[in-house]
Amino acid sequence: MMIKKRYITFIAAFILMVAALFSESAFAAATASISGGGNYKVGQTVTIKFTYSGASYGTAKVIFRYDTSVLQFKNCSGTYGGTSGVTTVSLSSGGSNTLGCTLTFKAVGTGNTTVKAETEELYDIDENDLSSSVSTKSTTVSVTNPSTQVSSNANLSSMSVSAGSLSPSFSPSVTSYTVNVGSDVSVCTISAKAQDSKATISVSGSKNLKAGKNVRSVTVTAEN
Repeated sequence: MMIKKRYITFIAAFILMVAALFSESAFAAATASISGGGNYKVGQTVTIKFTYSGASYGTAKVIFRYDTSVLQFKNCSGTYGGTSGVTTVSLSSGGSNTLGCTLTFKAVGTGNTTVKAETEELYDIDENDLSSSVSTKSTTVSVTNPSTQVSSNANLSSMSVSAGSLSPSFSPSVTSYTVNVGSDVSVCTISAKAQDSKATISVSGSKNLKAGKNVRSVTVTAEN
């Protein structure tokens, strides 16, 4: 009985030792993501966000590459150096499970550019090197010129009232109308449509009528 008991104890201790060694050498793998790509107009601000997740982070160094004929670097939320197509950003964390930065650019030229994020250094809070577990991430930014054609059309294509009728009949060139209704009519609404879909329409004055003269105005504002 004594021999069997010691043998079982030895095996249990060995298994515990192997389990302890395994847990010390294992650490979480990091993942990375980048966002902010898409379609922009010249003069607009482009915001690129880069984030590590999946581990407890210590420090990182990331290299961002982009085309300066399309994007002009403006700022970064991390410590950075270089603003001419290659920007290196240094990041640090006290063990947070996310680590990242936000870069802002101005769209200065037409065309497409791929913003690439290359991980040069990445360590978790225990100084384990996680660099090899993260691949290069990229997002594409497309920049076009803003439209130079702006409409000045502030005409109406139609206008009608819910009670009575317009006098004279509607015409885009006529800007003053009279509507006569009986004393039993207490509400009169105005419906109007602009010739240009980019123009806006506003109606002022109350739709609730009182005895006598009621004045309402329809204002059309052109795109320009």
